[in-house]
Amino acid sequence: MLCRALLMAFCILTTRSLSADDLQLTQITTTLLKGIQQTGKSRVAVVDFVDLDGNTSRLGKFIAEELSVELTQSAVGIEVVDRAHLSAILHEHKLKSDGLLDPATTKELGQLAGVDIIVTGSITDLGNSIRIVAKALSTDTARIVAASAGTLAKTPEVIALLSSAETGQSLTGSKDATKNGNESAGGTPAKPIAAFGDLLLAMEGCENQGAKIMCYGHLTNKSSGAKRVQFNPSSHLIDNSGNESRSDVAYSQYRMTIQVGADRSQMFCCLDKVLEPEIPLGIWFFGSGLATTTSSVSIVLETSEGTAILKDIHLKVK
Repeated sequence: MLCRALLMAFCILTTRSLSADDLQLTQITTTLLKGIQQTGKSRVAVVDFVDLDGNTSRLGKFIAEELSVELTQSAVGIEVVDRAHLSAILHEHKLKSDGLLDPATTKELGQLAGVDIIVTGSITDLGNSIRIVAKALSTDTARIVAASAGTLAKTPEVIALLSSAETGQSLTGSKDATKNGNESAGGTPAKPIAAFGDLLLAMEGCENQGAKIMCYGHLTNKSSGAKRVQFNPSSHLIDNSGNESRSDVAYSQYRMTIQVGADRSQMFCCLDKVLEPEIPLGIWFFGSGLATTTSSVSIVLETSEGTAILKDIHLKVK
């Protein structure tokens, strides 16, 4: 208990040196307010910001608190609901902030709290920085009426808040990301995710199709502008027996191909692709030469932005 109290006190002290400008909340607030005011609605609630797995950290709570203050101070004719009151409603009705993207849940909380707009958001660790994405949702339609994003430098204060995640997990990382494909907080398989450079690789799953292995997911550019990414031929798949399927054909008789986007004519061993910001693009990995009885596979994606390694992804049998 003493350790927990000291940790909470340390987090409170370190956040005092973080301003709204440090968090880029002034810019985010201005953009959100413009969209909210265009709807003619006035009652707004801000929920905790979460990571892409739905976990809440003290940084996510701190950003939500600061954004509530910014909205209150900057807005004319906007009423921001007290977050303690909102938290009590969430707890009483067993609603989770990461579920607010669900239209039914958004509408339900809007009715319970008497709010017109819910501001929710995500924080993503990109290695050397944190990406903040904020969205304002209309509670009657669950549609996004405004959205904004910013980048937060990983100062010691920010790292301290990230390391005190509510789930006990640290969100800090590096340019090269490695993650186990079967980790989860609740004991069920989690979607494998890796952040590296300005990119986020999120895999939906892998299938054993007999003659080949297919893995599929999304790749997102988390920076503020378009980015040209080179996919290197050293990328490869590895089965749980150690067999490799590489995109570098000169290295191995077994071939792996990568498809980024819907155009199958763009399927090469190595390719160059322009990724627009915050738009998830489909990515597929096709590997041959792996064991037909393999039960899991690891992905090594080499790019100009760094390397993503997703380990031991369970295979579905098609």
